[in-house]
Amino acid sequence: MKWLDEILTNFIYLNIEPMINTALNEYVVINTASISDALHKILMNKSGVVFVVDAMGRLEGSLSDGDFRRWILSGNSNLSVNVKLASNLRPHYLLQNQNINLLIPDDIKYLPVLNDHRRIVNVINLGQKHVTIGKLKVSPKNKAVIIAEIGNNHNGSVDIAFRLIDLAKECGADIVKFQMRDLAELNRKSSINAEDIGVEYTNNLLEKFNLGPDELFQCFDYARSIELEVMCTPFDHKSLRRLIQYEISGIKIASADLTNHPLLIEAARSYLPLIISTGMSSAEEIDAALNLLNANFAKFIPLHCNSTYPTPFKDVNLNLMSNLSTYTLHHMYGYSGHERGFNVCLAAIAMGAKVIEKHFTLNKEMEGNDHRVSLLPQEFDLMVRSIREVEESLGGSEAKKVTQGELINRESLAKSIVAARNIDEGEVLHPDMLEIKSPGRGVQPDKMHLLLGKKVNRSIASHDFIYLNDVGEVLTYKKHFHFSRPFGIPVRFHDIGEMISGSNLNVIEFHLTYKDLLFDLEALKVDISSINKIVVHAPELFGEDHILNLASTDSDYLKRSIDYLKQVVDMTLRIKKHFHYQKSIDLVLNVGGFTESVFISKEERKPLYEMVAKNLNLCKRDGVIFLVQTMPPYPWHFGGQRHHNLYVDPQEIATICEKYGQKICLDISHSAMAAHYLELPINDVVRKLAQYTTHIHISDALGLDGEGLQIGDGELDFFELSKILNECAPDASFIPEIWQGHKDGGRQFYFALERLEKYEL
Repeated sequence: MKWLDEILTNFIYLNIEPMINTALNEYVVINTASISDALHKILMNKSGVVFVVDAMGRLEGSLSDGDFRRWILSGNSNLSVNVKLASNLRPHYLLQNQNINLLIPDDIKYLPVLNDHRRIVNVINLGQKHVTIGKLKVSPKNKAVIIAEIGNNHNGSVDIAFRLIDLAKECGADIVKFQMRDLAELNRKSSINAEDIGVEYTNNLLEKFNLGPDELFQCFDYARSIELEVMCTPFDHKSLRRLIQYEISGIKIASADLTNHPLLIEAARSYLPLIISTGMSSAEEIDAALNLLNANFAKFIPLHCNSTYPTPFKDVNLNLMSNLSTYTLHHMYGYSGHERGFNVCLAAIAMGAKVIEKHFTLNKEMEGNDHRVSLLPQEFDLMVRSIREVEESLGGSEAKKVTQGELINRESLAKSIVAARNIDEGEVLHPDMLEIKSPGRGVQPDKMHLLLGKKVNRSIASHDFIYLNDVGEVLTYKKHFHFSRPFGIPVRFHDIGEMISGSNLNVIEFHLTYKDLLFDLEALKVDISSINKIVVHAPELFGEDHILNLASTDSDYLKRSIDYLKQVVDMTLRIKKHFHYQKSIDLVLNVGGFTESVFISKEERKPLYEMVAKNLNLCKRDGVIFLVQTMPPYPWHFGGQRHHNLYVDPQEIATICEKYGQKICLDISHSAMAAHYLELPINDVVRKLAQYTTHIHISDALGLDGEGLQIGDGELDFFELSKILNECAPDASFIPEIWQGHKDGGRQFYFALERLEKYEL
């Protein structure tokens, strides 16, 4: 088509790749085409519309899905007729010099852009609320993109540039950015010897440290080889054209070129994603530049910036940043910082920035004025981690919910309704029969009105918790279950009788607290003759807030952990002796290996696994079999969350089990969260670990830290999981480990068993 040839000629003249050619072909049909041809193109472009043009590329109409339906409903059916017969002959469009933010009907998603001759020069997607930079998708819903600005901090060395790229990757940067200058084109010929001191200093540095295009392309290729996106700032037209020809992931326009409108136009017409810094410019200059980019339909993200090195905090004026949202359809903006440190970057994230750019160096004392405002690798790493923490803390806009950690603390710290005296079955509850006491295991005080005036359906001892199920009709939840493997529930010494009565359980798992280690088993008068298997779950928390950690590098802490575990082993042997029919008892334990704020590397984990194996061997006794529990990445430790490193990765677990002949307790919920974190299919994880499993904790899970959920309340497919367990671990016993399932006589444990029964486990 002549009009496309003309556009192609113009692009060749500008030395720009004619990407518009391919894009337009997806959305236009010639006015001699049939309706059938147009429908085929709509099917291919998946936009729901095509634009009808004449032989010169001038817009004549549009055909959308809605236009076609209306045409069909009017009694037409011949798809071979001319497309214009079904088209809208007064379509919406924009002119090249119009602002993209003009009021446009909400139902218009694709809009043609016309030049002065009414020829289509672009089609913009109004519904696209993101900017794509290489493989990165920058959007309001995604994490912010973090750019490590290497610039000229390589000081003219490709080796230093490669080292900076490696470190940027290690620190969690998403993009590395460089600068390209053709010094012969950039500077006026007399500039080297006839300029002010500041200009002369800058030019001397550039002459000394500038990398040529081929050297920069080596750096770009290397960055891409380690899966980092690359952007570059061109300071002249020749450099811009080289970057376009290289197919760089995106172009950065420096603050110094915001008023360089010819460069802006050429960058916009490359149709590459642009990042635009707005430092050293007035509000009027910013407005003119960004409107110019919109007039040329650039896909860009503006960055708030102050181009002082370093920027005084009083001059940052971060409150102006959100003003940049008005210039784009996606309403995103970012921050390019030259101040010392990175606290302002964290504030920018909290204020909605989706791009953060900071200079990056090996040594702030190196020659060059950018080094002193740059972050060292350890600082950049801390900035990235801090940004991700701030982003995570921002959350969504949904209504406030009680989180898992809050629920744990709520049970310990909140209040609930208890009986003020012994209450007989059938009595009607009155205010003087009830009290509000800690902990928060029972009905919360704000639900008092749901109990008053109601008859209780059981006898309630003084100071016992009262539940909503205690009034009204008695709900039967205990029954005989049918499973092909040993099954049961978790119990405590004080509630075992109430928990196991009325059902055909054949497994109990004693969940111990550190105070239980002193319990007199002779006082335990309960008939468990129906129980075929006893399992013990070691405490995680001991006296003085000590959490068991057999991988601690603190010798005193480690000694205490070993001593505590030996006490647990002694209690397990006492339980075995008290219920003397069992040859050995499985002891489930979390062996530790947690850190407070960051995960450790795979290499750092290896010696910790060896340490755990050694310390378990120190505590080993005949009659007790250690079952190390599989762990989630972010376990809840009594209301607080930590980073767990050991027994999370299924391959590492399999390796250590093979090496030491270990068996494990497979916690389905924990391993599901680990699979989510490691981006592995949970079914594959369970299949790998089932062969080392002799006991299973079963509950549902959601995301990274939604653990211990009731069966069906999370995201797990128990039909598939049951098939795998029946195939790979058919003899392993199980209990449902539902969070707070012990309340109300274990009601939630039994509900879980009832739900699991249909999966034929």
